[in-house]
Amino acid sequence: MITSSGILFPLEGFTEDDVTLEDIAYHLSMISRWNGVLQKPFSVLEHCLYCDELVQSQSFGGYKYLRVAVLLHDAHEAYTGDIYTALKKKCPYIEEFQKRLDVVIYKKFHTTPPDGIDKRAIEWVDREAKLGEAYQFLSREAYKAIFGDKEPPELLPIGCSYGDKREKARQRYTNTLKGLLGEIQ
Repeated sequence: MITSSGILFPLEGFTEDDVTLEDIAYHLSMISRWNGVLQKPFSVLEHCLYCDELVQSQSFGGYKYLRVAVLLHDAHEAYTGDIYTALKKKCPYIEEFQKRLDVVIYKKFHTTPPDGIDKRAIEWVDREAKLGEAYQFLSREAYKAIFGDKEPPELLPIGCSYGDKREKARQRYTNTLKGLLGEIQ
């Protein structure tokens, strides 16, 4: 694959030299969440920003590493696309490939992929974000098909939906991540 910055990204043997924050931000901003079924544009990048908002709203926003990890939790999708979970479960190589990408991406930014309680916290934030996105952006029929009559919990309004303002989302993402990385390193 060719990245937006012109890097020929290898499918095997990739290193941190093949990864840039700008490519991650650009590609994630162009990839639609939920395989494009949403009623309005919402990118993987916006999902990562929404997850960061959720972390901050839950009183653990002061934990800078968790914010970095949640901003990077889908960074591998800049190179693989947004592949829905059911397909990843059917194709275990995809999950393994994404995990190898995560190791390289986190190494690029001088940190490590989350594990233990941090990993569980990110999984919780990701699920809450998914529910919020589903409730706010899916048609009622699609929401009901996935969640039945379940009412969503009180959710943080999604304040980071940029729609056609992708450059603004990319700037927010890169500036936030650079600032946090500077604080934890």
